[in-house]
Formats: sequence, structure tokens, C-alpha cells
Amino acid sequence: IQNQMVGVSNQEILRIYKYYFQKRQIGYNLVYSYDGCDEISLCEDFRLISPDKDCIIKIEDLPVQKVKTLDLIQTQEQAKKIFLDILRKQGTKEQNEIVITNSAFAISCLNRKKSLEDCFEPSTSAIACIPKQTPKIAFFPEKTCINSFKIPASFGRPGPGERIIFWYGSISSMVIASFLN
Repeated sequence: IQNQMVGVSNQEILRIYKYYFQKRQIGYNLVYSYDGCDEISLCEDFRLISPDKDCIIKIEDLPVQKVKTLDLIQTQEQAKKIFLDILRKQGTKEQNEIVITNSAFAISCLNRKKSLEDCFEPSTSAIACIPKQTPKIAFFPEKTCINSFKIPASFGRPGPGERIIFWYGSISSMVIASFLN
């Protein structure tokens, strides 16, 4: 892994990850949301730590709306349903903006030279361009290691014009979705 974005639910874990990643020669974005979520929830401001910055990001400075309340995801099934709703263009505005924001910060981890505004554009476009047909989905157990997992043969390989989305949810489930452009 050359770049990684990790969300944590408390500041002690944030400190441990910061120390861990400082010792590695990789790009990283560490996110700690002040509402206790282990991702950018848009309910509260969040702390962002990367190799070149440690700052507080205010929601009002982002091109999205602050979310008043967020129903906490309690189970893997709930997270799976929300993710599928988004892929089926049935997600709420708030759910879509949370996905867009987390994706934008992941993109910023990959390309530090891009402005944050430039990172939001492909995230927003990806959500807008999701086709209406149901995507193929494969769910992997939480212990699957991203360094070594393989797409199962039964899932198939993406063909011309297909995309694969990798999503690691806040409740530790790996999702791979493949859909036609």
C-alpha cells in the first residue's frame, strides 16, 4: 500500500496511527471526527492528519452541507443497505454527500498536489454517473486484508468500460462493486 486513508473513533487511536504512519514511507490521511465516528460524518468538524499537515477541517468550509444528525450504523447489514442504496441512486442527499466527502479526502491522499476542490469534482461525478442498473456486489469478511485479497472468480473481471469501486466501511466490511459506465 502506497497511500491509505484511515478514520478513527478516538484521539488515542489517532495518536497511535499517526506514530505508525510517520515511520512508514507512504502517503496517508488520518481522520478523526469530533462526533466520534470513524469517518467524515459531516455532523461535526474533524481533524485531518497527513504527512504534511495536522489541521481541523470545518464542515462549513467544504462544498457540502453540515448534517444535523446521523443515525449511527449499528450493524454490517445496515451499512450494506446504505451502500447499496447509494449505488442504486436511492441514497439520501446527506448519505451521498458523506460518501462524496470521504472519497474526496481519499483522492487528496493519492494526489497531494490537487486542491481539495479538485478532489471533490471526481467524487461528485462518480456518484452522478452511477448507472441505474443494479451493480454487481461482493462483500468480504472484515478480516480480509486489502494487501492480499483477490476478486473471487465467481465475481468476474471488469470488462471494457466497467469500473470497480473499493469501499471499506466504518463497520469493517469490504465491498467491491462493479458496474458499467
